[in-house]
Amino acid sequence: MEEEKKEVQPEVEIPFLRKEEVPAAEPKKKKKKRIPVPAWIVFACGFLLLTGIGGFHIYETVHGQDLTLLTTEISPPDYGGYDGQGTVDEENFHPEEEAMQQLEEEIASRAERSRNTDDLQRLYDSIDCGFDRTEGLHNGDKIVYACTFDADAAEQANYNLQDLVLTFTVSGLKEYQMLDPFTNVSASWTLGNDYAAVIDLYIPDELQEYGITYSYHYGGNEYNGHSIFITAEADEEALKEAGYMLSSTEMEYELGPRPQRITDADELSEAEKTAIRDDLRAMLEAELEACGWQAEITRSTVRINGIGDSYISRNTAYFSDRTNGFTVIFELDTDSSGWFNLNSYDARFIGQIYRMSDGSVQFLTRTSHACRFTGSFGNFTLEGASN
Repeated sequence: MEEEKKEVQPEVEIPFLRKEEVPAAEPKKKKKKRIPVPAWIVFACGFLLLTGIGGFHIYETVHGQDLTLLTTEISPPDYGGYDGQGTVDEENFHPEEEAMQQLEEEIASRAERSRNTDDLQRLYDSIDCGFDRTEGLHNGDKIVYACTFDADAAEQANYNLQDLVLTFTVSGLKEYQMLDPFTNVSASWTLGNDYAAVIDLYIPDELQEYGITYSYHYGGNEYNGHSIFITAEADEEALKEAGYMLSSTEMEYELGPRPQRITDADELSEAEKTAIRDDLRAMLEAELEACGWQAEITRSTVRINGIGDSYISRNTAYFSDRTNGFTVIFELDTDSSGWFNLNSYDARFIGQIYRMSDGSVQFLTRTSHACRFTGSFGNFTLEGASN
């Protein structure tokens, strides 16, 4: 049999839809969420705060915590004393006190948190503040108050100390009253008891009350013939406490020529001789008045009625170690005439005569008399008193 032939159908091409040709579904529109303005402000502030804090911690880590050590909001120190010797009250002046208190609080805070305080304590202990000058101050002087500290300890403790110096101008010190120690001070030549001319200083009582002492010198080995130099010394500290300063400590004083010893009675005028005798007569009268105008002689008492004539006699026998001495003799009138009325009674002054710098003359003597006579052969002299 003839094999049946199958009818072969022609292939039909089926077109495929390409992806891009597939109509896309229209996407749904989403609504945008808006952040409210207040939220933006809070966010920004928070960001800035976090950024600032972070930056501050970075600054502290690198730079260290700033600490103003000396505050300028403080009154100037107190000054005392006098201009030129003023002092500053350093005991009660501590402009670093506030900063030191902050450090104390920080040390305590770290200790409570069990943090190491060694470096901070070392920094605290190292801070030392004070004035560059505290004494001998004048009004208008500049003084400095400054602090030092351990820089290594500050670095380790992460602290940056600043404002370490303050400058002040001294004011308000009292002015010393200048005291002239030579007001009404004078000097003169006088005759001492050793038969020599000496210089006598006159110091007013009001100056002596300040405790000032005085001395003089010639300005050389010998007197220059016309002047001396007077020196004043005082306890300066005691004087300043009383508010005074000496305006000077030395002055030249015109004293005049040194007194000259008379070597011959002919150098004296009659008026000068009379003046010497009158001065000595007054001394003798005072002595006789004290004796009741009587004196012992041997075992009796002689009544003295008065003082008679007098004269000056040169007598070197009484001056074995000196020359040109004089004796002034006063005759005494008594109620005892002795044998044949030949007994004589007198009183004698032994000394030397000087012509002073002002031209006057003086008789220098150490003689004084007792209330008794001594002598022999009818010549009796009022005995000298033992000195």
